[in-house]
Amino acid sequence: MNKIFDLHNDYLTELKNFKHADKYLHDKKVAQNLNTLVSAIWTSEIAPNKAVEFIEQSYNFVLEQNNNNSNQNLKLAIEDLHFVSKDNLYRVINASPAYCSLTWNNDNNLAGGALEGGDLSPFGIDVIRELERSNIFVDTAHLSEASFMSFSKLTEKPILCSHTACASLTPNNRNLKDYQIRMIIESNGLIGVALVGKFLSQEKHATVSDVARHIDYLVSRFSVKNVCLGTDFYGTKDLPKGIKNYNNLALLEDRLKLLGYTDDMIEDIFYKNAQQFFTKNSNL
Repeated sequence: MNKIFDLHNDYLTELKNFKHADKYLHDKKVAQNLNTLVSAIWTSEIAPNKAVEFIEQSYNFVLEQNNNNSNQNLKLAIEDLHFVSKDNLYRVINASPAYCSLTWNNDNNLAGGALEGGDLSPFGIDVIRELERSNIFVDTAHLSEASFMSFSKLTEKPILCSHTACASLTPNNRNLKDYQIRMIIESNGLIGVALVGKFLSQEKHATVSDVARHIDYLVSRFSVKNVCLGTDFYGTKDLPKGIKNYNNLALLEDRLKLLGYTDDMIEDIFYKNAQQFFTKNSNL
């Protein structure tokens, strides 16, 4: 099976006290081909005064893991900056996250969340500028449509959406509409396809075929070079049938081959697109 670059999972949030790292990151039974993982700290249920402390602890943990394991690369991300203030923003920036999302699903003092619909605030605009000045991407995955549009006019970087699916196939406020997909691709951005069942299907349980269907929609209508995986492992229990860990993604690889995908195309989606995105944009 191909190497895997996962643009989004909640591994670091799941760890909490960092005592079970091997269970998730190094267990070859679940992560044999995992090469690069962008793991988000989901802060929505963490008290503001604890969030920055946990992020800093995670940053030190990431450094230690990468120094001790040459076969895998762990990157830090932050999901929901609800806790950010002028006083602590630079502590967040100093933790060098690959990306930060301004919100989770609800509105906050920075922007509108996907389930509520608010727009960017003046402080949110300031935060975006400071993040981008520090070469940190803003993740649009949880933004409302209004905030997405305002952000797209403001950003000076390629647009990133870490874990989502296609609204044309499955209507859901967390999924991207076609015009948003087009805007991301025109910016040379990156879209991570999530393994969240309710994003993939309106049936009770999604399948591997549903994952392939959303990938194929993006590839056949838009571009193969801007699509990757953003699994949301450890962040959802609503996974497609048969996919419980990274090694199970061999089923998705087989399904894409049945649809006519070449080995090179599958390698792009599973690994190369995301790897090249961060390599190319490392100095933006």
